[in-house]
Amino acid sequence: MKRPTTRIGLRIIPAAMLLAGCTGGVVSGGGGGDPGPNLNINGAHIMPIHHPGDGDSVSSAVSSSPHLVYNGGPVLSSVNIQTVFWNSSVSNQSRLNAFYTAVTASAYFDWLSEYNTPSQTIGRGTFGGSVVASGATGNVTDGQIQSQVAALIDAGRVAAPTANSLYMVHFPPGAVISMSDGSRSCSTFCAYHSSFSHNGHNVYYGVLPDVASGGCQNGCGSNSDPFNNQTSVSSHEMIEAVTDADVGQGDVAWYDDNYGEIGDICNARQGSAAGYTVQLEWSNQAGACVDHRGNVTPPPPTNPPPTNPPPTNPPPTNPPPTGGSELVVNGGFEDGAFGGWTLSGVTKERSASSHTGTYCARVGDLNAYNGDSSIAQTIAIPSSGTTTLSFWYMGSTSDTIQYDQQNAQVRDTSGHVLASIFNSCENDTAWKQATLDLTPYRGKSVVLYFQTHDDGYAGDPTYLLIDDVSALNH
Repeated sequence: MKRPTTRIGLRIIPAAMLLAGCTGGVVSGGGGGDPGPNLNINGAHIMPIHHPGDGDSVSSAVSSSPHLVYNGGPVLSSVNIQTVFWNSSVSNQSRLNAFYTAVTASAYFDWLSEYNTPSQTIGRGTFGGSVVASGATGNVTDGQIQSQVAALIDAGRVAAPTANSLYMVHFPPGAVISMSDGSRSCSTFCAYHSSFSHNGHNVYYGVLPDVASGGCQNGCGSNSDPFNNQTSVSSHEMIEAVTDADVGQGDVAWYDDNYGEIGDICNARQGSAAGYTVQLEWSNQAGACVDHRGNVTPPPPTNPPPTNPPPTNPPPTNPPPTGGSELVVNGGFEDGAFGGWTLSGVTKERSASSHTGTYCARVGDLNAYNGDSSIAQTIAIPSSGTTTLSFWYMGSTSDTIQYDQQNAQVRDTSGHVLASIFNSCENDTAWKQATLDLTPYRGKSVVLYFQTHDDGYAGDPTYLLIDDVSALNH
């Protein structure tokens, strides 16, 4: 179907590039703007140390909401995990093999289909076997790790690499992995994944220090059981490799310029899968951190979160209450001029096919448009009573969510997402209603935010119709 794999605004590190500074750095291909997350070191993509009180990566980075964008690189359609234990002193070897066996065949992988690409479909994986190497404990470099994996491949001790192979290299207590810029495991990072070329094949691998020792125990998971923290860190690297396999050679797949990869957005936030502790991962469709479809955990905003934040599950269909005090100005768009709304991109008050009345809002263009379009309105939630948001919407597109999106959100006045009502790419034939309880935001001002993203590809424009927006306080 489509499309050329042009990379726009991409922040990556070529494998041969050396970065100064103990936390590494990133190179911006977008020219200007936020410098992005410090997660790429010498071609490896790291999971940074996360000490208690560090805050959430989403709330501490920038004010925009996370959204992974496909940049043309490979994903692992059906990952085949092979564990490489650096030597016989690696802890929990049989338990780790059982973990990979169970989790790759669980619902933890099912929802990753939202990160399919035009040529690849992501599904469940398999565990392909294990080997115990004879690596020395002590200081280990990334180059030595690549050489060891290549030697095991050449000797036939692990299966030869395929497009789905992922070698997860686990280390014993006392081993310290260091980068040539001075970055070290359990000081700068908990783990990382990368890739290299060997005999004409891409080799994808993860590097997993022992997180129960060496300083990792203080910043690589909050679970009281060290093994649970090990599986959480391992799942972080596994899912990032599945959705962005060839980062070591700069052929990036799913990435957010502000927040990094799928696991970075939810770093150190734990869930469960197949009876094991795993890290939550970012879902574009849910607009939240998840461990399986339907189980969403929204990221906290920078400001203190409201009590009992509303869910981000698909909008309920129950009709909202009527009457009360209306907080939205021009919610039916009947002035024909967007009074009360702030606009960006391509918008229009449309006089055809409205839900009620003469006008509705169109967010996005009838023709392909390369960029974002939005309408927004700030409302003040009274400190007493209950407040219910409702609106009607209808999407139009012939594209897929990998490229174009339609969003409805409630944000704080700094731009942080408080609730994602939907994040979709739908071609609707009838108007649909969404409702959301705004009562948890009593005494605060919130922003009602409707947005579309269109990648500008000719022939498949995306837009969203909005009408009858109401926030009633009773």
